Amino acid sequence: MMGLAMLQACQPAGSPEALIEAQIKRIQAGIENKSPDDVLDPIHDGFGTAKGQDKKWLKRTMAFYMIRHEKITIVISGLDITLNSQDSARATFNVVSAGGESLIPQQAGLYKMDTDWRLENGDWQLVYAAWSHN
Repeated sequence: MMGLAMLQACQPAGSPEALIEAQIKRIQAGIENKSPDDVLDPIHDGFGTAKGQDKKWLKRTMAFYMIRHEKITIVISGLDITLNSQDSARATFNVVSAGGESLIPQQAGLYKMDTDWRLENGDWQLVYAAWSHN
């Protein structure tokens, strides 16, 4: 009984949905603050996309955009998280991204995101992402 209590104490507090939402917000803040570690830490090493890109591709693409744009803004809306099991979930949401050098962005996009998450070693990690332009 004591072992179970200790195991539960080591797990982060909050519902799986709240923990996944926190990871999504961590990625969002990491992009806006140009903090690659905050973006990459919640990404599973086996991450993949619908087009076959991997975590290395994500890291290179992120670095390109962080260098290219002085200011990056990400707005997330319509977040819907569905648990598939105790250690698997799907999150869908809309993303507006804008980048530029001043108050008026030079580049912007609206995307519909479809993501899969897996609980590993007590942390929810992004394992798959697909997106389409809206």
